[in-house]
Amino acid sequence: MNYIKKNYFFSFFCIMLYFVMASCSNEEPNQSPADLRIDALIYYQGQMEELLATETDSESGYPEDSYTNLKAAKKELDDAVEKAQDGTFRIQDDVDTAADAAEAAINAFLASKVFITKNCELFVPGSTDASNYIEFDTANVYNQRVLSLEFWFKGVTKTNSQRQGAIFSCLIHRGGNDFDGWNVNLWASDEDGNGPYKIRATRGFHDLAADGDHLIEPGADNYDVLNWHHIVSVYDETLSTNQMKLYVDGTLVASATDPSWTVGLERYRPSDIKLCAFKTLSDPNNHMAISGSIKKVRFWGKALSESEIMSLKNSEVTGTETDLIAAWDFTQTVENPNSIIDKTGKHTAKVFGGDVEWITQ
Repeated sequence: MNYIKKNYFFSFFCIMLYFVMASCSNEEPNQSPADLRIDALIYYQGQMEELLATETDSESGYPEDSYTNLKAAKKELDDAVEKAQDGTFRIQDDVDTAADAAEAAINAFLASKVFITKNCELFVPGSTDASNYIEFDTANVYNQRVLSLEFWFKGVTKTNSQRQGAIFSCLIHRGGNDFDGWNVNLWASDEDGNGPYKIRATRGFHDLAADGDHLIEPGADNYDVLNWHHIVSVYDETLSTNQMKLYVDGTLVASATDPSWTVGLERYRPSDIKLCAFKTLSDPNNHMAISGSIKKVRFWGKALSESEIMSLKNSEVTGTETDLIAAWDFTQTVENPNSIIDKTGKHTAKVFGGDVEWITQ
């Protein structure tokens, strides 16, 4: 009987020992520091050091709390590296857990960045590449029977790539004497777009008479393209004379009237071409692209008087002014250049092109 009991207990002991050993074999064995893979920890240490180095940059965009949290995460990461190197960490899971925590802290820091606007000059090199331009939302908003366009413009030595370059345009030529829309353009001395330049405003009308020339184009020669100038184009279809006027720096430099004009006869027809700055979309083979800088673009649903133009020249607008259709300053960097809301909050501009520069001041 004693023999049977001893044999029973010995068998039970062997079975239990087998299960314990099998269980232990499924656990990750202890590893020496030399065997632990800590390259991820070292990589995240470097990333954190680079990010923390931006703390003294007032324009980094990261809040103070984000730096505080990242410093705490950096301390935990440094401790983890030390533990991996001195043998405190014995399994790879401990290292990987520390790496995951460091990665999460870095991602949280990056996600906290706030966009900071900076004063800038918007430069569009359209004559170099016509894919650089500004497009405004609905052309017909800016193509009315009474309209004033106000803006500041500065060009470069070779502003145009062709003889005619459009600062603004929603003008389309449908053939013959059939025109719609308008533009403000620079007219170069030769076919290759070399200066000196003439500045011109153009208004087009659809063909009401077979012999009618339905373009009016007031313009001024010897325009100083290399410096900032305040430009205003005024169109008023309700007038019998001086229907279109062009002002530079508050001075009337040119005006024009359609010679076949009859008061009360409707000349206006909406253009189906998008309004653009620095090029036109009306003819892919004649893009009329230009290079230059622009700011304080304003569209008014009235004919501005000379006194109003002089007053607006050095004034800001809020977006709530009577008869103000739309206004963009283009004097600060933007977070999304493909969706720039104007000051009225009603209209959107899109800045296209990989070579457009928001040159900070």
